[in-house]
Amino acid sequence: FVSEEEEASIVRFLDEDRNNSWKQSTFNGLSEGKRYGVLTDLRKRTTAQPKLPMPPWLEGVTTRMGKVGLQVLSNFRPNECNAISYRRAAGHELLPHVDDRRMSGDIICNLSLCGDCKMTYEREKGHGRRVDV
Repeated sequence: FVSEEEEASIVRFLDEDRNNSWKQSTFNGLSEGKRYGVLTDLRKRTTAQPKLPMPPWLEGVTTRMGKVGLQVLSNFRPNECNAISYRRAAGHELLPHVDDRRMSGDIICNLSLCGDCKMTYEREKGHGRRVDV
């Protein structure tokens, strides 16, 4: 979905963004992350105004998403962007979890960079179709 050059540019932006350093997190498994756009507190189920704008590279990715032929994405404009680094050697992992649809809205998009991954989506554990992406 992104070229190798675009991937390298996105990763460089994230690694060099001095206004937003990588922060360790244990939410849904150990990782390091950065947040852009609205600030969502899923434990308190609240949102706060953005401290940082959406990253500049996101506009091009979002525009392409709107052209993949899915009506639901044709007018999609994200209000939150989370960059999460999972490094297996550091013991990082993404644990199974349920996204709060009332907080996140109807659309959640993932863009995996710097390696292969397989995500399995299902409506609720044991209550719906499983989709591997």
